[in-house]
Amino acid sequence: MSEAEYFFSAPRSVSRIEGLVISHPSFSRTYYLVRNPNPWMQRQALGHGDGTVQEYEYLPLRFKPKDSRGDLDFGMRIDLGDLGEIIPDELQRVVDAGTSHIRPTVIYRAWRSDKLNAPMIGPIVMQADEITRTRDGASFDAIAPYLNLTRTGEAYTLERFPMLRGFL
Repeated sequence: MSEAEYFFSAPRSVSRIEGLVISHPSFSRTYYLVRNPNPWMQRQALGHGDGTVQEYEYLPLRFKPKDSRGDLDFGMRIDLGDLGEIIPDELQRVVDAGTSHIRPTVIYRAWRSDKLNAPMIGPIVMQADEITRTRDGASFDAIAPYLNLTRTGEAYTLERFPMLRGFL
């Protein structure tokens, strides 16, 4: 069922479960976090749609989308309610390993509470940008990765291509 079908025809008892995967080569582990698990569980087994099932752990999270998902510049503001127990230690590992030039990878998915074997939305792969510590934990922008940071192709100059002079 698509996201539109969920919003327009899902019964009230069906809720949207949102989760994040946060990873970095220097982190002690990959974090599988869920914002709103079933109320009776601290951990939630969720399928990724390719046959794999991963156990996500609950952490207070807040997501605020920056743009529409149809845009190549999609991103979201993410607030982690980790109370400073996770992110500061992991950031110190990144600094100690000398890998601060590599941004943490953030993968967003959303499931229907009645169909946990495959996500309704995602995976949407982003990068964490400008991680800041807050009173409640950590906050950062997750943005689409920059895929073309270096120039590609050739520079067309008049010295290399004098026949271009007639077009100027």
